[in-house]
Amino acid sequence: MLNKDQQKKESAPGQSSGDGGTVSARSGFRRKLISAFILFHLIAITLWAIPYDLPSIVEGREIIAPYMRWTGLFQRWDMFAPKPILKNRYLKAVVITTHHHIYIWSYPRMDQLGFGERYRKERYRKLAENLTEDENPLLLADVVNHIARFYNDPNDPPEKVILLKYETTMRPWLDDGNEPEPKPEVLYEDYIDPADLQ
Repeated sequence: MLNKDQQKKESAPGQSSGDGGTVSARSGFRRKLISAFILFHLIAITLWAIPYDLPSIVEGREIIAPYMRWTGLFQRWDMFAPKPILKNRYLKAVVITTHHHIYIWSYPRMDQLGFGERYRKERYRKLAENLTEDENPLLLADVVNHIARFYNDPNDPPEKVILLKYETTMRPWLDDGNEPEPKPEVLYEDYIDPADLQ
């Protein structure tokens, strides 16, 4: 009869003749994979956030851009410094149906949300910033189709969506109560293909 110490020694992973070596190899591979993943993230975030536009850095950003956007990790340096964005932007959409009903859809605005909800929906602000860039026309078409699906009634389907951008310049340290009123500007408008409502 074996005592407890002898049982522990015999069942130790390094001393058994079973598949302990295979488990150890898998564990080592997982550790290396996780370490590579963390290293990639550190490099990607540093490359994305560094405030220099050297050719090699710009080229690196272009390579990692799809991944950074897909994960929502992208961020602009100008949010913090040296010159923060001084534009207050928000989006609304006008949805017109085939029977000429009009619906107004408001994009989530961080200044109108509570702290917890703002934390969960921060990605919407990032998306809105990217929607207003000129190089994203395909993204605008997808967003317009997505908005149209909210109002997809088989008896009165959406026919046209107009995406409006409201923008005003912020004036830090000037709180005189005379904030300029944001003016709407048509960012995108298109008729909806019924196939896009599926």
